[in-house]
Amino acid sequence: MRTVVFQSFRTHDVPDWINRCMASVQSWAADRGFDYKFIDDRFFDYVPEKYRAKIQDKIILSDLARLLVSKQLLGEGYQRTVWVDADILVFDPDAWHIPTEHDYYFCHEMAPVNKTPQGFQFDVRANNSVSVFSAGNQFQDFYIDSCCRILDQKQVPDHWGLGTHFLSWARRAYPMPLMSNIGVFCAALLKDVMKGTAEVMPSYIRAQNAMLVAANLCASLRDAPSPPATIMDDVCKIVVDRCLESKGGIVNQYLQSGNPL
Repeated sequence: MRTVVFQSFRTHDVPDWINRCMASVQSWAADRGFDYKFIDDRFFDYVPEKYRAKIQDKIILSDLARLLVSKQLLGEGYQRTVWVDADILVFDPDAWHIPTEHDYYFCHEMAPVNKTPQGFQFDVRANNSVSVFSAGNQFQDFYIDSCCRILDQKQVPDHWGLGTHFLSWARRAYPMPLMSNIGVFCAALLKDVMKGTAEVMPSYIRAQNAMLVAANLCASLRDAPSPPATIMDDVCKIVVDRCLESKGGIVNQYLQSGNPL
């Protein structure tokens, strides 16, 4: 299947750990025999000007841009497109195979919401940090149309309105194919990896119930008031080191019964 993997990020003031994450994706794509395309800030030019004039939040614009780029690439003859967020680290490339049972995929996400004597409880979501579309799928056009209808409203959607919130709503409405072997590491999970602690990660991995091959290191946390971006960069550098050195063993050690995709 002729496949292209594509990513986008700015080309200035790029944290070293982001460069390492993107390098891990590019290397994985090459090993799989996939084409790879990087798009700089011209990525946002794919979004209609009326939305770019209205909305300043680049995450919202990126949610639509990745869909429009994917649709164009499929129109150019690719049989499958794989969008990967720039802050996703592939730490076990040999084990990451894109599933083919369905003609589109998003990511399974879990966020810790409550601690119990048995461990943490999680809010189960869906996100588009890795988005896979094969030629002929019907969800992509629906998703693009839905994004445009949302953006046409007077009220601008929140930060995650076109991504996690929309897909999580859709997931509750009907079955959605999700990849469960890509983690989403919130601040507490990053802390566990960085410090070698086991406060949240064991509950997370067992609830995820899959051997992780990659993880979203949540670069959006850099924009939060706390911690400062420099501290976040230091944390992610250590997380990248430890995940690559162990090929994910530092997190997968807590899985009692694996179910890798």
